[in-house]
Amino acid sequence: MLQSWALFGGCNSAQRFVCYYEGNTSEKDWVVERLWKILISPRQEFDEMREDVSVVLPLVTILLVAGICAAITVYMTPDETFTAVVEAQIEAMENSGQSEAAETQRQLMDSPGAISMMRMMGAIGALIGGPLLIAIGFLILGTFYFVVGKIVQSGASWVDWFGFSCWVSVPIAVGAVLTLVLVAIGGMEWANGLAVLGWFGMTAPWAMAITIPALWTLYITINGLDSWLQKGVVTSVIVALIPLVIAILFSSIGGSVNESFQGMMGG
Repeated sequence: MLQSWALFGGCNSAQRFVCYYEGNTSEKDWVVERLWKILISPRQEFDEMREDVSVVLPLVTILLVAGICAAITVYMTPDETFTAVVEAQIEAMENSGQSEAAETQRQLMDSPGAISMMRMMGAIGALIGGPLLIAIGFLILGTFYFVVGKIVQSGASWVDWFGFSCWVSVPIAVGAVLTLVLVAIGGMEWANGLAVLGWFGMTAPWAMAITIPALWTLYITINGLDSWLQKGVVTSVIVALIPLVIAILFSSIGGSVNESFQGMMGG
């Protein structure tokens, strides 16, 4: 039976977030090795993790890296992009009969330092809101995998599966760093540079959801489920695909609703 993780208990060293194995490896090497192994050899890592599911390391790494990279990316957004977004909002207000609100927004835009304030607020929102949404996603994923585990009698607790959802999502941190690098080098048009189908001219919302981090996460999840569920690769693939398919569907629905709204506003 899988054992639950411990945040700070069960370890003689107060310098570690969680305990995984004993040895003379330095803390820095230990962190890098675990994150690297989950990316390139996930099956071996999940086999070893079955008796000790640490959560803080992947959770803190993903939330910090994703939040900081998102904030920097927003802060790097050119003035023209912020202006275009606000102009679109003002136009929508005018088309919906909110002329006073539109005029107020336009006056705010004309005030000194408006763009700088918007950039700062956007960066703060990305720093807080992004990690919050990711954490909520981990809670949902952990619950989903826990239910699946109960059905197949895996023996893992909810906390184990919550940790599982964090570990399989480590590519999110990698994707955040890569996106920041792409935007820094090529500009905001590369904000969706990791969307695989976008390389072939497909820009639909559902296509933008199929990214390198998403596929990488799928690969890690399949290996992890195969290790923990012990029900074969086919079962692992099916279970791993469900969250991805749901995410793609939500992206598609959200994109369609947004396009319909813009169409009505334009009409």
